[in-house]
Amino acid sequence: MRRSTLCLLASTGLALFAGVPAIHAQSVDAAGATDVEERLDAMLTFMTENIVGLSYRFAAAPRATPNGDSYTLTLPGLSLERRDVLIELPDFEAEVTPVGDGWYRADWDFPTSITMRNPRGNERIDGSFSSDDNTLTFAPEYGVALQGNVSFEEMAFTVSEENVTALIDGMQMVIDTDEEGAPHTFSTESEMSLSGLIIDVPGEGSVQLDQALFDGASESQRLDLFALFNAAVRGLEPESEEYLNAMLNVVSEHRDETWAAGLRFSSALEGLQVDVDGVDVSMERLATILGASDLDQANADLEIAFDMTGLETNQVPPAFAEVAPNDITIDVTAEDLPIQQIMNVVYDALGPHGEEAVGPKGRRAGAGPTVEQLQSIDPMVMLGLLLGSEAKLAINELLVEAPIGYLDASGVIEPDPNAAFQAVGSLDISIAGLADIIAFTQQMGGDAAQFAALASAIAAMGEDSTDGDGVAVKEFALEVTAAGQVLLNGNDMSAMMGMFQ
Repeated sequence: MRRSTLCLLASTGLALFAGVPAIHAQSVDAAGATDVEERLDAMLTFMTENIVGLSYRFAAAPRATPNGDSYTLTLPGLSLERRDVLIELPDFEAEVTPVGDGWYRADWDFPTSITMRNPRGNERIDGSFSSDDNTLTFAPEYGVALQGNVSFEEMAFTVSEENVTALIDGMQMVIDTDEEGAPHTFSTESEMSLSGLIIDVPGEGSVQLDQALFDGASESQRLDLFALFNAAVRGLEPESEEYLNAMLNVVSEHRDETWAAGLRFSSALEGLQVDVDGVDVSMERLATILGASDLDQANADLEIAFDMTGLETNQVPPAFAEVAPNDITIDVTAEDLPIQQIMNVVYDALGPHGEEAVGPKGRRAGAGPTVEQLQSIDPMVMLGLLLGSEAKLAINELLVEAPIGYLDASGVIEPDPNAAFQAVGSLDISIAGLADIIAFTQQMGGDAAQFAALASAIAAMGEDSTDGDGVAVKEFALEVTAAGQVLLNGNDMSAMMGMFQ
């Protein structure tokens, strides 16, 4: 099963209409049909150039026919190729309806009989799926879909030569974008999901996944700027320095613009089981969140969260099975970051934006900003901005849980240029199973035993309590003061820490 196979299938629907200047004629007539036919190539070219190595062709010329208030667009023998995968679809049709302001809605059903193969070898990929009632309302001016619902059900693939099989219960993409009033400004919510993935590789193992979810949201997002960015990096490998330089050029050129007031992206894998070459790994859930708010203000908030639950693997030696973490949660927020001052430092490093030479195919080239210019930023300058601001790091949750016990903590760290450590902070910590953890560490001997002795002394300072489930815990209040003291439940830890150096 090739990862590019799914990329190609997903892009088939997206490629119907995207990424071209708005079609101004909204009447449905023969002239409009010709207009749709002539622009289809530009639309598909835009989509294929955004995926490196992807190309397309038709068995015959597509035809648009007026049909009431819409066009029937016939796509004969569409083929998509990327690297080692060629997907060939029979003829199918899309209903294309003008909806005003140069926007169009496309409705279609994918054919269920498709072939997939390696065009440069004997390896053959056979597949089948069902997909109906697909809809996209797209804005060609921005090269994006504004609303949409695209789904695939009961997908099955077989790589004949390697005898690899893959089954997917369903895939779905949902997009909802609303105009906010200001020119080119929208709020967007999008979601992609996959359920029931099974990949079987004979003699090597299998991968199973109950569900994968990916979603994003934006507030006051400038679609015209993102369209310019997409055009600048079109056809470039995301990992390449050329891609980064093109991105920096667009950012520098529009340094006075606010790209979005807020962004939030999250992903989650549920019910993952991997059994490959004797390596067994299972996980109930793995999730991440990356969010930002108030990006249009002088100060902004950033959030990063990571959550892993139910991790089990045969790669942990039995002697360490009790202490190996199986649940980890990290949720931190950087509050009141001086985002405007930080970006000013970045723009100063990039230098003034000027006109550039035009390279092959119209791509800008030459004297634009480069990655090396960002590398010239003095980290101490950024640190000075943070110390002089009211920013703080909120540790909303830090949880590490193992069969033997757990550590749960929350607190806050604030910069203070007058403090001994340039910062002050406090952390509330609860530890369950601390006595068992100390005993396990003592039996290891060496440096571990010395650490166990320090942990025993610290444990004596803890307050006995119980958590919400009635489990016995030790509670600690850790504080770093402006004077440089490290206090644990009011006890100065300086002397104790020195004893074990």
